[in-house]
Amino acid sequence: MLGKLARQHDPNVLVGFDHADDAGVYQIGPDQALVQTVDFFTPIVDDAYTFGQIAATNALSNLTGRFWVSQDQRNTVRTRFRYQFASRFWAGVGADYGSGLPFEFTGTEADAAATYSQQVVDRVNFGKGRVRPNFAINASAAATIYKTEKLSVRLQLDGRNLNNRLNLIDFGGLFSGNAIAPPRSYAMRLTTSF
Repeated sequence: MLGKLARQHDPNVLVGFDHADDAGVYQIGPDQALVQTVDFFTPIVDDAYTFGQIAATNALSNLTGRFWVSQDQRNTVRTRFRYQFASRFWAGVGADYGSGLPFEFTGTEADAAATYSQQVVDRVNFGKGRVRPNFAINASAAATIYKTEKLSVRLQLDGRNLNNRLNLIDFGGLFSGNAIAPPRSYAMRLTTSF
């Protein structure tokens, strides 16, 4: 059906329909290009945090082979285990692991420690030019505290980075500077469906 449409040609389109790729690339300046990808399959989960993680992972996976150096994390593992104890109560546990991104820093380790603190610098491997691996353990539990045919009320408790590790995501990044994952945190939410 779409094959019958007349193709438009724009010299700024670096990757378009002709490449049968998952992403399009459009040059917006002499040394800048915009990479655009669209994911049509929404994650089927009821947790907003997990929904965002899955959606971002899916969108980024469409760009495989097109990452710039600052996105070259060689190994990423995310796992979630959920157990339904009863019809109205479940609990889950999971872990996130990242092998660490590369970085470019023109100063010395002493310069970095003076600027960012020794605690942050300890999470960087200057010899390999990579951020040290990050690891976080997460847990959630939820209970449906009220349920009728027309109304449902659920209480959910979430704990993130329960091991309370300083997880450095990026060091001296071009756009983000230092990106540090949140410390141990807890959240409680009450969800009503009607």
